[in-house]
Amino acid sequence: MSYYDYWYPPKKPPKQVSGGIKTQSKRGRFATNWWSKLWVENFEARTDSGRLTRARSYARSGQTQDLEIAPGLVKASVQGTAGKPYQITVTMTLYSTEQIEAIYQELGSQPMIVAQLLNNNLPEEFDELLKNLNLFLIPKYNKDMHVSCNCLDWGDPCKHSAAILYLIAEEIDKNPFLLLKMLGIDKDSLLERLKLTGIKAKPAVQTAEVLEPLSADPQDFWGKACERRIDPLDPPQFPAAIIRRLGAIPFWRSDSDFIELMQKTYSNAGSKLIYLLMQDK
Repeated sequence: MSYYDYWYPPKKPPKQVSGGIKTQSKRGRFATNWWSKLWVENFEARTDSGRLTRARSYARSGQTQDLEIAPGLVKASVQGTAGKPYQITVTMTLYSTEQIEAIYQELGSQPMIVAQLLNNNLPEEFDELLKNLNLFLIPKYNKDMHVSCNCLDWGDPCKHSAAILYLIAEEIDKNPFLLLKMLGIDKDSLLERLKLTGIKAKPAVQTAEVLEPLSADPQDFWGKACERRIDPLDPPQFPAAIIRRLGAIPFWRSDSDFIELMQKTYSNAGSKLIYLLMQDK
């Protein structure tokens, strides 16, 4: 019997997962911003197009059961064709305490970068700042970042690991502070240090409220029934401002955009409240 006479079983589709974590992207790219594009390029060059195609399918169909992200470590489980889900681990080199302090010191003289970071944006100049400190923003694959999976696929990354990396790409695309968290920079600590630079938002101009003088006549003061007064109400100019500041829930399990959904919910609730108050008037 020749080599070509051997029969190989057909590939089976992965077992479906109920309530799995999946990307919001249905087709096309997972990354739109420059930093998330670099993240994707970092691992896509390591494996073949066939594995990447299957990895995208896994990421979009919700084959991921669990995904935990901590500084320097990502743990996940992805359901494939086997009975039990595969276990994926991603480790990354963390910035040292001295390196993080050096970043803070450099940011103190970079007001444009600080302003954009305070607006939840990651400017390309921040990447240049890191390079000047001999640091990286995207950990280099198989040097500063190592990926492992307990499946039998020899690909590096395999389709299960690549699916997790695609999920992370889409999440950091919306929330660049998650990328910094994986490198060891805490968002709250970073924002507190940025505030020390003295860069602040321009305060809104407030006008003093003109108060009606109280009557000196006791009868007028105590004798009349209190009239309820409701000034004209306007909906907030920026609904869900706190939600937008905090950012989306990591790996939001819905086809709807979390921020847009919360803005709509807050706007509807505010309009309903105004209607009820005016009816009660």
